[in-house]
Amino acid sequence: MRNLLIVDDEQQIRQGLQAMIEREFPEEYEISLAEDGEEALEIHRERPADLVITDIRMPGMDGIALIQELQAGNPKPAVMILSGYDDFRYAKEAIKCEVKEYLLKPVVRDDLFGAVRRIGEALARSEHAAERLKQSDRMMEELRASRLNNIFMNAQLEADEVRRLCESVELGRFQGEYYIGLIALSELDSLTVKRDMMLQCFLSMMDACNDGSIEDGEPGCVRVLDKDARLVLITQAAGVLECLAVRASQCGYGNFRMGVSGKAEDLASLRVHYLEAVKALKYGFIHPESILIPFGSIEHKERSYQLPLDRIRKIANMLGTSRVQEMKALLHEVLDREAVGKYDISYAEKLSGSLNELVFDRVFQLYGEETIEILRMYKKVGSLYGCGSFDAYAYGVERLLEQLNEFVSTMKGIHVDQKEMKQAIAYIEEHYAKDLSMTMVSNHVSLNYTYFSQSFKAFTGENFLTYLKRMRISRAKQLLETTDEKIARIGERVGFGNSKHFTRAFREMEGISPGEYRDKREPLEHSEPAANRTEGR
Repeated sequence: MRNLLIVDDEQQIRQGLQAMIEREFPEEYEISLAEDGEEALEIHRERPADLVITDIRMPGMDGIALIQELQAGNPKPAVMILSGYDDFRYAKEAIKCEVKEYLLKPVVRDDLFGAVRRIGEALARSEHAAERLKQSDRMMEELRASRLNNIFMNAQLEADEVRRLCESVELGRFQGEYYIGLIALSELDSLTVKRDMMLQCFLSMMDACNDGSIEDGEPGCVRVLDKDARLVLITQAAGVLECLAVRASQCGYGNFRMGVSGKAEDLASLRVHYLEAVKALKYGFIHPESILIPFGSIEHKERSYQLPLDRIRKIANMLGTSRVQEMKALLHEVLDREAVGKYDISYAEKLSGSLNELVFDRVFQLYGEETIEILRMYKKVGSLYGCGSFDAYAYGVERLLEQLNEFVSTMKGIHVDQKEMKQAIAYIEEHYAKDLSMTMVSNHVSLNYTYFSQSFKAFTGENFLTYLKRMRISRAKQLLETTDEKIARIGERVGFGNSKHFTRAFREMEGISPGEYRDKREPLEHSEPAANRTEGR
């Protein structure tokens, strides 16, 4: 059903026209009435009319002024004049305003119906043509999106093939100079419906910014969505992209960011400049206060760098301990935004990957289970761009570390009495006399070095070296009590490399030297006089 607006200052005429049209064209028109031009414009703004039948001479805004206002707007309704004045001046103005029909009062019923029918048929033809054009435009947009995304994703396409694909989707006019803008719609809102509304809003703003950049009836900007649902804008004027950024900011899109390529000339390099826009957009993650990020402002970022892997490993080693503040301080050094922002964006990406590999994944592999809350947080910060900004990412990483620290601490308490520690003790008892290290023991029980060190201390109450030293001294005391072997030999038998080391370790543990300890025991049968023994034996 179409909207029809009747405008006449005489109520009887308005209502009479309404009655005749409703009888002749039932269910075809929703009719509104207005007594002057101002009222007609208000009704039209609220519910746009498809057809307006208006008198010319009316108080206030007359029919000609009304028609001029209607034709200046969008959409433009079809207009029929119904006047009591057969004046060439009015007819001339009607022609200027593209009036479809001009009837004289008193109106002849058949003339009115014929005029309404002709206008209705013309509207139907226009609607059909518009729908076919819309379908054709949709098909072209789909083809354009498919072929452009093929170019964006395929680095193997030859230059001539890229140019041919661009020509096939009506991009030939961009050869010579163009720019590519990229907007991540998903960052503005994750809800598909709202994102689609934002897309339409941006397209409307683009149309406004394009005003004046249209040549030969062709728009100065082409837009498609790439495979990641980002809005790709190709324009011949960088000012159009700047205009859109300003309008978006004014409309309150606080998360709006656009990456813009450098100036491009050859369509064959379309993919190169698309990737420039992609890279520029990524820097909006580091600097969310930036609305428009030109590639030229970031292309010379430092590409030579060394990742702080030692500090990241220290963070991993501190998990499950009481050194939370020290761990956070290290993290703040690693994720300092100003320091990270000095380098190419690949630095931040590799930094995120290293935290995943050396900290988060390592914890999950070692302990084998996690809470749902931890998994949710890891899902968010496991991808660098999973948060809205680098600051939000850093905060998420810190929160995840706090949760993992508590988790690891709990798991250590659970695992402290497990068989691995008992196996480690048995292995130490069997091999204490050899050149034994914590690496050898942790490998024997298949536990991570750091985790083994922490678990061993929790299980024995001592660190590995102290425990091994105490065991060796204990065995040495037995030999001192039950044999007359030389002290240096006893030191070697229990794993000390030299007598000085043995004597020093023994004194640290027992407060006296090995010789003094032997002198305190009961004299053995067949033992030599004490005077004949020396500390070196």
